[in-house]
Amino acid sequence: MEETRQDRDAQGGEKVEVTVPAAALVIRHARCPNGCLLMSPEVPIGGHPSIHVRVRQGGREGDVYLDPAYGSFNHRSDIEIAEGSVVSFSCPQCGVSLEEPDRFCGTCSAPLFVMHLPRGGRIEGCTRKGCFAHRLEVIDLGAQLLRLFEETQMDEYL
Repeated sequence: MEETRQDRDAQGGEKVEVTVPAAALVIRHARCPNGCLLMSPEVPIGGHPSIHVRVRQGGREGDVYLDPAYGSFNHRSDIEIAEGSVVSFSCPQCGVSLEEPDRFCGTCSAPLFVMHLPRGGRIEGCTRKGCFAHRLEVIDLGAQLLRLFEETQMDEYL
Protein backbone atom coordinates (compact mmCIF):
# COMPACT_ATOMS: atom_id res chain seq x y z
CA MET A 1 0.00 0.00 0.00
CA GLU A 2 1.38 3.34 -0.97
CA GLU A 3 -0.89 5.99 0.53
CA THR A 4 -4.15 6.39 2.41
CA ARG A 5 -6.43 9.42 2.61
CA GLN A 6 -9.51 9.67 4.79
CA ASP A 7 -12.46 12.09 4.37
CA ARG A 8 -16.12 12.24 5.35
CA ASP A 9 -18.69 11.41 2.69
CA ALA A 10 -22.04 13.19 2.25
CA GLN A 11 -23.77 10.80 4.68
CA GLY A 12 -21.25 11.45 7.46
CA GLY A 13 -19.48 8.11 7.02
CA GLU A 14 -15.78 7.89 6.51
CA LYS A 15 -14.35 7.78 3.01
CA VAL A 16 -10.92 6.17 2.68
CA GLU A 17 -8.88 6.22 -0.50
CA VAL A 18 -6.10 3.66 -0.81
CA THR A 19 -3.54 3.58 -3.60
CA VAL A 20 -2.28 0.12 -4.47
CA PRO A 21 0.27 -0.98 -7.07
CA ALA A 22 -1.12 -1.82 -10.52
CA ALA A 23 -2.31 -5.43 -10.84
CA ALA A 24 -2.15 -6.04 -7.06
CA LEU A 25 -5.90 -6.80 -6.96
CA VAL A 26 -7.69 -9.19 -9.30
CA ILE A 27 -11.40 -8.70 -10.00
CA ARG A 28 -13.17 -12.07 -9.76
CA HIS A 29 -16.92 -11.34 -9.67
CA ALA A 30 -17.86 -8.35 -11.88
CA ARG A 31 -21.57 -8.10 -12.79
CA CYS A 32 -23.78 -5.88 -14.95
CA PRO A 33 -26.58 -3.78 -13.33
CA ASN A 34 -29.01 -6.67 -14.01
CA GLY A 35 -26.79 -9.17 -12.17
CA CYS A 36 -25.27 -11.05 -15.14
CA LEU A 37 -21.77 -12.33 -14.41
CA LEU A 38 -19.28 -10.65 -16.76
CA MET A 39 -16.35 -12.98 -16.03
CA SER A 40 -15.05 -15.04 -18.95
CA PRO A 41 -12.88 -18.05 -18.03
CA GLU A 42 -12.80 -18.92 -21.76
CA VAL A 43 -10.58 -15.86 -22.41
CA PRO A 44 -8.05 -15.66 -19.58
CA ILE A 45 -5.73 -12.69 -19.22
CA GLY A 46 -2.75 -13.08 -16.92
CA GLY A 47 -4.02 -16.50 -15.83
CA HIS A 48 -7.39 -15.13 -14.63
CA PRO A 49 -10.85 -15.00 -16.23
CA SER A 50 -11.22 -11.74 -18.17
CA ILE A 51 -14.15 -9.34 -17.85
CA HIS A 52 -16.30 -9.66 -21.00
CA VAL A 53 -18.14 -6.57 -22.26
CA ARG A 54 -19.80 -5.68 -25.55
CA VAL A 55 -18.77 -2.39 -27.14
CA ARG A 56 -20.30 -0.22 -29.83
CA GLN A 57 -18.52 2.53 -31.71
CA GLY A 58 -19.52 4.25 -34.92
CA GLY A 59 -22.10 1.64 -35.96
CA ARG A 60 -19.74 -1.27 -35.26
CA GLU A 61 -20.04 -3.76 -32.40
CA GLY A 62 -17.59 -6.19 -30.91
CA ASP A 63 -16.45 -8.02 -27.82
CA VAL A 64 -13.79 -6.68 -25.48
CA TYR A 65 -12.16 -8.72 -22.75
CA LEU A 66 -10.89 -6.45 -19.97
CA ASP A 67 -7.85 -7.34 -17.91
CA PRO A 68 -9.18 -8.39 -14.47
CA ALA A 69 -6.03 -7.15 -12.71
CA TYR A 70 -7.08 -3.75 -11.39
CA GLY A 71 -4.81 -1.06 -12.87
CA SER A 72 -3.50 -3.31 -15.65
CA PHE A 73 -4.67 -2.64 -19.20
CA ASN A 74 -3.76 -5.79 -21.18
CA HIS A 75 -7.20 -5.97 -22.78
CA ARG A 76 -8.20 -8.10 -25.78
CA SER A 77 -10.69 -7.08 -28.43
CA ASP A 78 -12.19 -8.48 -31.62
CA ILE A 79 -12.94 -4.94 -32.85
CA GLU A 80 -10.40 -2.29 -33.79
CA ILE A 81 -10.91 0.84 -31.68
CA ALA A 82 -8.90 3.93 -32.52
CA GLU A 83 -6.95 5.62 -29.75
CA GLY A 84 -9.03 8.44 -28.26
CA SER A 85 -12.37 7.00 -29.46
CA VAL A 86 -15.31 6.83 -27.07
CA VAL A 87 -17.23 3.53 -27.06
CA SER A 88 -20.51 2.39 -25.49
CA PHE A 89 -20.24 -0.53 -23.06
CA SER A 90 -23.01 -3.09 -22.52
CA CYS A 91 -23.54 -6.54 -21.00
CA PRO A 92 -22.88 -9.28 -23.58
CA GLN A 93 -25.62 -11.45 -22.02
CA CYS A 94 -28.63 -9.17 -21.45
CA GLY A 95 -27.61 -6.08 -23.42
CA VAL A 96 -28.10 -3.55 -20.60
CA SER A 97 -25.89 -0.47 -20.85
CA LEU A 98 -22.96 -0.35 -18.44
CA GLU A 99 -22.71 3.42 -18.74
CA GLU A 100 -23.39 5.46 -15.65
CA PRO A 101 -25.97 8.22 -16.39
CA ASP A 102 -24.75 11.73 -15.62
CA ARG A 103 -21.26 10.52 -14.58
CA PHE A 104 -18.24 11.65 -16.58
CA CYS A 105 -14.50 11.11 -16.47
CA GLY A 106 -12.68 13.74 -14.43
CA THR A 107 -9.71 13.45 -16.77
CA CYS A 108 -11.24 13.62 -20.28
CA SER A 109 -15.02 14.20 -19.75
CA ALA A 110 -16.09 10.98 -21.54
CA PRO A 111 -18.99 8.97 -20.03
CA LEU A 112 -18.15 6.42 -17.32
CA PHE A 113 -19.10 2.74 -17.30
CA VAL A 114 -19.73 0.77 -14.11
CA MET A 115 -19.44 -2.89 -13.11
CA HIS A 116 -20.86 -4.12 -9.83
CA LEU A 117 -18.91 -6.17 -7.30
CA PRO A 118 -20.12 -8.32 -4.39
CA ARG A 119 -21.29 -6.61 -1.20
CA GLY A 120 -22.06 -3.27 -2.83
CA GLY A 121 -18.65 -2.56 -4.37
CA ARG A 122 -18.22 -1.21 -7.89
CA ILE A 123 -15.66 -0.33 -10.51
CA GLU A 124 -16.01 2.81 -12.61
CA GLY A 125 -13.98 3.34 -15.76
CA CYS A 126 -13.68 5.77 -18.63
CA THR A 127 -15.21 4.83 -22.01
CA ARG A 128 -12.43 6.58 -23.99
CA LYS A 129 -9.71 4.28 -25.34
CA GLY A 130 -6.40 5.45 -23.99
CA CYS A 131 -7.79 7.21 -20.92
CA PHE A 132 -6.78 5.20 -17.90
CA ALA A 133 -9.06 6.89 -15.36
CA HIS A 134 -10.83 4.31 -13.21
CA ARG A 135 -11.98 3.90 -9.63
CA LEU A 136 -12.66 0.96 -7.33
CA GLU A 137 -15.26 1.53 -4.62
CA VAL A 138 -15.56 -0.95 -1.80
CA ILE A 139 -18.37 -0.67 0.74
CA ASP A 140 -17.16 -3.00 3.51
CA LEU A 141 -13.65 -1.52 3.69
CA GLY A 142 -12.78 -2.70 7.19
CA ALA A 143 -13.34 -6.36 6.40
CA GLN A 144 -11.66 -6.02 3.03
CA LEU A 145 -8.53 -4.37 4.41
CA LEU A 146 -8.30 -7.06 7.07
CA ARG A 147 -8.43 -9.74 4.37
CA LEU A 148 -5.91 -7.84 2.26
CA PHE A 149 -3.39 -7.79 5.09
CA GLU A 150 -4.09 -11.38 6.13
CA GLU A 151 -4.28 -13.03 2.69
CA THR A 152 -3.07 -10.41 0.16
CA GLN A 153 -6.15 -11.13 -1.95
CA MET A 154 -9.79 -10.19 -1.73
CA ASP A 155 -11.60 -12.93 -3.65
CA GLU A 156 -14.91 -12.57 -1.82
CA TYR A 157 -15.18 -8.85 -2.52
CA LEU A 158 -13.77 -8.60 -6.02
